Amino acid sequence: MHKLSHSLIGSYYATLVFALASLLVLYVIGASGTGLILKALGEDEDAVRANGLNPTTYKIFGFVISSVFAGLSGSVYANVFGFVEPMLFSYSVSLSVVVMGVLGGLGTIAGPFYAAFLVELLPPALGVGQTEATIIMTIVVMILLIRNPSRLHRIIRTEKVKVEDHPTKR
Repeated sequence: MHKLSHSLIGSYYATLVFALASLLVLYVIGASGTGLILKALGEDEDAVRANGLNPTTYKIFGFVISSVFAGLSGSVYANVFGFVEPMLFSYSVSLSVVVMGVLGGLGTIAGPFYAAFLVELLPPALGVGQTEATIIMTIVVMILLIRNPSRLHRIIRTEKVKVEDHPTKR
């Protein structure tokens, strides 16, 4: 079996190229008409339906796209490390991925990347173990989902809209 890369540096660059290509594809999809419909679907499904579009079609499209990227990511992982087993993706790893998505902001591309750095670097910096980190992440997800505060991507983003510049205030 031919491997994509045989060295650690080769694996790094292959993974980096995959990540950048994935970001590009996701950006193009998000900027397209279909991406706009997917964003609208996340906000108000009835509004999408009222515009004569079938929400189920776009939900299936979103599910397929996410499945494609999950499968490709698993393939890259297996290629780099040489194997995949179910224990690699335990509850705590799955929870970390959910926290990255929720903390970074659902429906954004850059936000989960920022959150990934935070989720991966914060527990060792605080000196907490895996169990404590899992408990903390569970609490963070519950608070974020209940309160729905502005997400990490909004904090990091430098673009700010002033209230007087908002179109509804004209």
